[in-house]
Amino acid sequence: MAANFKPSHSTYEHPSNAPIEDTTVFEQTDTYIFAGVFDGHAGDQCSHFLRREFLNIFKKHLASKKDVSKALKIAFKDADEQYISRARKGNPVREGLYAGSCAVVVYVDLKDKTVYCGNLGDSRAVLGQVDKTGWAQAMPLSTDHSAGTGSERHRARMLHPRDENIVVEDWDEYLDIYVYLVKNCCMFTRSVGDAYMKIPEVSMMYNQLVDDRHKIKPLPSKDRPFILNEAEVTVHKMNEHDHYIIVACDGLWDEMTNDEAVTRVHRYTTQLKGPKEKTSEHLVMFALEKAAQRLNRKDPSLQVETLQDLLAIPPGREGRKYLHDDISVVVIRLPPVCHYPHPTPSLFLFFSLFLLC
Repeated sequence: MAANFKPSHSTYEHPSNAPIEDTTVFEQTDTYIFAGVFDGHAGDQCSHFLRREFLNIFKKHLASKKDVSKALKIAFKDADEQYISRARKGNPVREGLYAGSCAVVVYVDLKDKTVYCGNLGDSRAVLGQVDKTGWAQAMPLSTDHSAGTGSERHRARMLHPRDENIVVEDWDEYLDIYVYLVKNCCMFTRSVGDAYMKIPEVSMMYNQLVDDRHKIKPLPSKDRPFILNEAEVTVHKMNEHDHYIIVACDGLWDEMTNDEAVTRVHRYTTQLKGPKEKTSEHLVMFALEKAAQRLNRKDPSLQVETLQDLLAIPPGREGRKYLHDDISVVVIRLPPVCHYPHPTPSLFLFFSLFLLC
């Protein structure tokens, strides 16, 4: 292992909403790295709660369980229950009772050289791997909990066999495609918050605020909620191919594939030699370039042809809220686990950059 190399990270948040509904968290010690992206919706209350509280909730359960995977699963469920309990004690709108958040977190055990990933919803983490020739590719660390994911759609229908509207298909004007929605409301199938999709009493309160098309019928039951708080955790043993972890909300993944993101980060690091603290910003700007191209193809009358055109539009309902999603990204540069026996020139340059950092 390169003795002088220390893991590094960069974080960047770009709003489409005003204010942005995403939050991020990062913590690094000599023994671990923790990174999280919380993609809020229907308000920012839940994502801000997770930024403040989730890491401490996880640490508490890790101290008692001594098992990272179990601690992550319990932490997500505990965070959901804590958030909803707090929100129910105050004004429903002000306290974010109808708000929620998708979430993805990564815990890297630097001593054990193991990567743990836990998620609820469609925020995503991918591992950037580089082979001996310098070829970069992505390995997913999480599975999207979305109604568009076949296994999630099947699970929802099995759990609610008598509800023909548990998952419906509808046209998404933003993505310009047909999408699957839970109860005609949510693309995601798991989250923190969103009490109106989990608790019947809250559903009844919610139904008084919305039109008939968006009312929740039938109501969920406590043992069969429409949106789950059960996290999925994956475990990966680090090897010499592992170079980056990209943790991001769906705003990034709406615009690019996993491999595109990893390739862009690798190119920025090795060829463009950009400042490591700007890696996430570079990736977000690439996503916005692609968003501008998408918008120009879809509707040239918007006069959004370039990145600069898109950046000139302010965030919020009167601005770019409906042009792209909030985009929040954390990129982690991992320490090399071991050297290749005979590195190629391009790989030698890559590791030289590591040693100089």
